[in-house]
Amino acid sequence: MAKRKTKKEEEAVPKAIKDESVRNAEVLDAIRLYKTESENSRKARTRLNDRNWAAYLSKQDWTHKKEGQSKEFSPRTSMGVESVTAFVKRTLTGFGNYFSMDLVNEDMMTSQQAHDLLRFHLDDEKTDFTTMVGDSIKIMLLSSVATYKVRHEVVDDEFILKIDAEKPEKVYPDPTGRGLYEIHEVIRDLHEVVELAKRGIYDKEEVDKIQDDFVEQDKLWREERQRNHNHPLPNFRKRVTLHEVHGTIINQKGEVIEKGIVATMANNKYLIRKPRKNPRFHGKTPFVMAFIIKIPGSVWHKALYDDAVRINLYINELLNLILDGGLAAAHDVKVLRQEYLEKPEQAAGGIPPGTTLIAKENMPHNVKLMETVKTGEVPPDALNVLNLAGRDFDMASLFNDIKAGLLPPRQVKATEVIEKEQASSQQLDGFARTVEKAVDKVLRLSWAEIMQFRNNYFDVAHIIGDKAALALSMMKPQERFDLFAKKTKFKVNGISSLITRGRNFQKLMVAIDTMFKNPILAQEFAKRFSAGKIIDKIFEGLDLDPTSIELDKNEEPISPDAIQQLFGGQKTGANAAAAGGRNSLPNDRLPSGKVKETLQ
Repeated sequence: MAKRKTKKEEEAVPKAIKDESVRNAEVLDAIRLYKTESENSRKARTRLNDRNWAAYLSKQDWTHKKEGQSKEFSPRTSMGVESVTAFVKRTLTGFGNYFSMDLVNEDMMTSQQAHDLLRFHLDDEKTDFTTMVGDSIKIMLLSSVATYKVRHEVVDDEFILKIDAEKPEKVYPDPTGRGLYEIHEVIRDLHEVVELAKRGIYDKEEVDKIQDDFVEQDKLWREERQRNHNHPLPNFRKRVTLHEVHGTIINQKGEVIEKGIVATMANNKYLIRKPRKNPRFHGKTPFVMAFIIKIPGSVWHKALYDDAVRINLYINELLNLILDGGLAAAHDVKVLRQEYLEKPEQAAGGIPPGTTLIAKENMPHNVKLMETVKTGEVPPDALNVLNLAGRDFDMASLFNDIKAGLLPPRQVKATEVIEKEQASSQQLDGFARTVEKAVDKVLRLSWAEIMQFRNNYFDVAHIIGDKAALALSMMKPQERFDLFAKKTKFKVNGISSLITRGRNFQKLMVAIDTMFKNPILAQEFAKRFSAGKIIDKIFEGLDLDPTSIELDKNEEPISPDAIQQLFGGQKTGANAAAAGGRNSLPNDRLPSGKVKETLQ
């Protein structure tokens, strides 16, 4: 345990050390004030976030309900979030190359080799970029802003790229939007902090003070227990709350103390990493804030599901009222006049359906032996209102019956389905480009992290080749960064590419259908365009690999006669055009009462 200094020892401390102590105190004060300022600015946003996540977990406040009333929760929010998340996650990580790189200098390493190296780190199970993307999309949908933090760890001489996706509650940005500071809150076990101090990342003397605090807590608990006091049991994990600040430190006079620094405060009172210059060559913070709906001038913006969750809660109330009304209608209260019952034991334990009750002979004719008291019913327009609310939810959340894998509630034309999907796709396209822009920034920071902090490239020679591995290993970090990271261009197009591919497929099918309905256009089409290339485009639009179903070497193609038999003797392709007319239409395709006419 660290010993406290006496008054004489404090007076003997040199002025330089006293000045440093004052400076450290100012830094701690600034971090605390920054944190409080940012935290106060997001109180309203935090309430919405708590409500949205509760709805995602199918939780709602039912304290206003009485015993016996329904408390069902419609899982629209969770299904909608999972649907949009799966869509974005699949397009970013499930279709091969969702990003590309363009190096300025390719003498020692090509752009494709750089792409493969970055993809190797992203696909590593310890980085788990795919899961991180899915988590961040959920945060953006429910909490408005997801913050990515790009960092690295070195474990047993192995370089590991780390990308964290944090909720707004763990990040404290400058609420004015001027970027004076960004604070990241993380909770670690004490043994992890001690290990980082041994590696020189944190101040060992300050970390020892944290250990002394935990010893004092254990001692206090034992003393209170001896006094028979119910003092809370200290956490055996001994967790430490860290606040890592990036940016500029100013004192309460508004004067700049430090600029462009990184510092860490532990348990709100220990400066375990004193302000030091940002170690990254790009000079930026390792954070990327991503959002779907932007509010000008705000740092918290708006979550896509802010409106949808409110509608979901209303749907829950309406659904439960319908259920209560249905139950009340099916199990109405019954009034039985037992004095007129011949056998009173028939009423013991309730009267099941189908029971014949025997009345006494003296029962008046104008009196009913048993009557039903109507206590509730389903309002006639309740289902219509529920359907209207469901449509509002679909509009607010980009989630409809088609995306849920369900059939439409009524018979609709194919054109209506396509129009509904296209409208949704246009909205998704806008959101997709916003997400791709954020992922682009994350990839840039990730590539810079690799180029600066990874020193050994020989173990990835099978990815980038021996020449590039040797060159990168021999270069200094600053040289690698300047040559390969400083001006490298990135392009992320996973989501927008899939949407564009689907639209192009629809356009292609419409064009083919239009051409072959007219014999003149069909004949010209057959002369100018390649059927094989069209088939390749169709497979590309369906995201299918045509090589997996191509003929083998020993396999014979289908003969023209077999194709003719397959189409029932109809003229196909250019033959239909040469015949000077369309294929004949079966009678069952004509409206009733119409006679099939010969088309000239």
